[in-house]
Amino acid sequence: MSTHITPRPGDIPLANLYKLLQPITIPPSSSRAKFRNWGLSFECTPLSVFEPENEFQCELILELARREGKTVRAAGVGHSPNDLACTNEFMLRTRKLNRVIEANFEKRYVVVQAGITLQDLHQELAKYNLAMMNLGSISDQSLAGIITTATHGSGISFGVMSTHVLGLTMLLADGSRVSCSRVERPDLFKATLCGLGCTGLILNVQLEVEPAFRLREVQESLPFDVVLQRLDEFVHSSEHTRFWWFPTTDMYPQETTEWAIPYENTQACLRDLRNWLKREQKDPNGLRPHFPVEIRFSAPDDIWLSPSYGQQTCWIGIVQFK
Repeated sequence: MSTHITPRPGDIPLANLYKLLQPITIPPSSSRAKFRNWGLSFECTPLSVFEPENEFQCELILELARREGKTVRAAGVGHSPNDLACTNEFMLRTRKLNRVIEANFEKRYVVVQAGITLQDLHQELAKYNLAMMNLGSISDQSLAGIITTATHGSGISFGVMSTHVLGLTMLLADGSRVSCSRVERPDLFKATLCGLGCTGLILNVQLEVEPAFRLREVQESLPFDVVLQRLDEFVHSSEHTRFWWFPTTDMYPQETTEWAIPYENTQACLRDLRNWLKREQKDPNGLRPHFPVEIRFSAPDDIWLSPSYGQQTCWIGIVQFK
């Protein structure tokens, strides 16, 4: 009777590495062999695109990259409005790493594979009567994507969504599989949250959640000056306050940018922005806003690269059509 032993990636001959990875390598003729971000503003054609289905295949991809002297870029659904994921070397797509590993209602956490999209995660959490604590404007992104970019919702008492991460299981560039949290390898943990994928490949995420709940939405139209005069009152009037500012009623048939500023500078910043837009409006060739300005808020955190590091933050999001 023989026992099957999985070989270590470092012991596998190069030709066999390619053979093992062939089933998860996207053919060059496939449309998926080219990467394009959601805003259609950046695209690239990697040398090879892999879609692993398990951790061992991820290890094989990193081993191949080491042998061939290539870098590996991990990409989820490509929701970032920039070229961060673009490469002409190896790309690892995480969409098939999407399982829920553990759900604990009593301790209010789940462990999931990092490639799961938030839409799918919501559906899985609902089976256990659980929900995420805060959300952004959409839920199309992968969990790893929101963690490594400090994606946020709105709520002056809620940190960026990375602050809800309790622990990570990662695959480092040297092939080692490690765990990290605020008590275990805390430097690696904090560097990975909002780390833009630079510290390694996130395999699993332990995420703090809460019992499922309902929200009541209240919308009200108010003059710009009234909002600024009573800004602090409005921001603290609910768990999740968000403003939509319509600088002009002239809307045009997307480049996206978002500024994070200290909360105490919100009123001054918005006044300056409005005054600038008024000057542009007077200029026949001046800039015209194409979309309402989205204004959100978040609590301080201790994530090294987070714009909310050590401070309450106001986020000002602007969309301009191409």
